[in-house]
Amino acid sequence: MRKAINMKLTVTGSITVLLFISALTINNACKKEETPGQKPEVLTQAATNITSTGATLNASVNANNLSAAVTFEYGTDLSYGQTIAADQSPVTGNTDIIVNAPVTGLTPGTTWHFRVKAVNNLGTTYGNDLTFTVLGQVPEVLTQSATEITSTGATLNATVNANYLSAAITFEYGTDLSYGQTIAADQSPVTGNTDTNVSAQISGLVPGTTCHFRVKAVNELGTAYGNDMNFTITYIVLPPSESMVIDFSNFSANKKSAGLKGTETSAWEFAATVSGVWNSLISLNLEIPITSFRYAKDYEPVYLGDSTWQWNYTFSVNSLSYTARLIGKTRPNDVYWEMYITQEGTGGFADFLWFKGTSGPDGLEGQWIFNQSPASPVEMFRNEWTKTEDLISSVKYTYIIDDTSLNSYILYGLTTGSPNAGYSIHFTNGLYSDADIEWNTTDLTGRLKCADYLHDINWHCWDSNRINIVCP
Repeated sequence: MRKAINMKLTVTGSITVLLFISALTINNACKKEETPGQKPEVLTQAATNITSTGATLNASVNANNLSAAVTFEYGTDLSYGQTIAADQSPVTGNTDIIVNAPVTGLTPGTTWHFRVKAVNNLGTTYGNDLTFTVLGQVPEVLTQSATEITSTGATLNATVNANYLSAAITFEYGTDLSYGQTIAADQSPVTGNTDTNVSAQISGLVPGTTCHFRVKAVNELGTAYGNDMNFTITYIVLPPSESMVIDFSNFSANKKSAGLKGTETSAWEFAATVSGVWNSLISLNLEIPITSFRYAKDYEPVYLGDSTWQWNYTFSVNSLSYTARLIGKTRPNDVYWEMYITQEGTGGFADFLWFKGTSGPDGLEGQWIFNQSPASPVEMFRNEWTKTEDLISSVKYTYIIDDTSLNSYILYGLTTGSPNAGYSIHFTNGLYSDADIEWNTTDLTGRLKCADYLHDINWHCWDSNRINIVCP
């Protein structure tokens, strides 16, 4: 029995030894096949922080437990040609590491190839090729319509995209497509990558001419020219301010009420009384609009397009301030006018149409229609006027409110004869209906005819001292 046990033990022991030896052999065999690392694993990633002269190159690298030197190859084609070390080089460990390198000195607007390269003791790995384009191009430009067109100038306009590079902006302009004149844009130089509005004011243009213009933008990559645009300096004739004015000065100083018949100054006094009615009517109702128009000639109009011009300015009457907005629109056979007046503050009014009218293209004749007031916006007077050379030939005011004075009028005229000034006055009510008054503006002698009041059709004269005399 003891022998049997020994045999069993022997067998059992042999099995145990055999198993131990087999396991040791397998373990040693595995250790012999294990390597200390591998070549790096890499992946080129998109470039970032792209500017007009550089960018940041990016990649991920797994060093596979061996220290790896990491660089980027880059150039304008697949031959690359330039190399830069990654900021994180060398890379170690067994995880993906993000690596990058900033490159500078690149040419604006060019496309660049790049890839990552990693080298360790077991070899070299190249990443995939990627590309990026450096910011910057020739500017993009668009000429826009001119604005603020006056009788001698305008504002030239355009939009410019500098495409990341500083661009010098000018306008070329002239009477034909050869241009010939240049002015810098107020906003030059332009930078950035958005559309920028640019402009420049030009002056010294000739009324009635057409002006061509275009924008020009220059950066380090080249020059861009905008499309041609043009505008015409339309000539608009402002009617003379005298078209609204009747001269009452000869009958205003020391004016008396109408004298009794037979007094030594009765002819002049009656003329002063008759004309004084119209002087009061016009001055009391039209002082503000007449004053507003008198100032228009001192300001330059702005062209609004569609053959329309606008004057804007301020003026004062009796210590009150007003704003005038005069609009003139040229039409085939005349010019149409509107005057809007605003008074600020307590009791003020906004954009009241105080008068409108028409004038001939040459400014030698026309008509005005005056509204009474902002509080009573009814048509009160019609004014008809003519001009000869430098003189106002005639100004006629007709009362057009529908009441008992409807169609009453005063016609004032100047001539080159003697007498050289006169009124023709008509009233539709009152003691007299018609009166003719004439005088010399130099020596102030004059004469009067009024059949209703004087009961004859003769002239009644006065001398330079307003004393009645026998008419020459």
